[in-house]
Amino acid sequence: MAFVPDSQELKSGLIIFRRGDVRHRRWYCRIKVPGGDRYKTVALKTSDIETARERAFDHDADIRFRIKHEVPVFNRPFSQVTA
Repeated sequence: MAFVPDSQELKSGLIIFRRGDVRHRRWYCRIKVPGGDRYKTVALKTSDIETARERAFDHDADIRFRIKHEVPVFNRPFSQVTA
């Protein structure tokens, strides 16, 4: 797939990837939100693979903390983003 030329699964439900449709070489992560069929994608703002891995695990821990303490994971509902 041309959109995601590089991707690595760090653990089940957590991947880091680079986008093929942009000029920069920065990493992103996609986190599966537990208890549902939703994903959160976060820009990691780095082109270094080791830093990207660390930041991805940090974001994964943040999502799990938010779920545990009933803090909203998403800032806006999908309907507001697509409008």
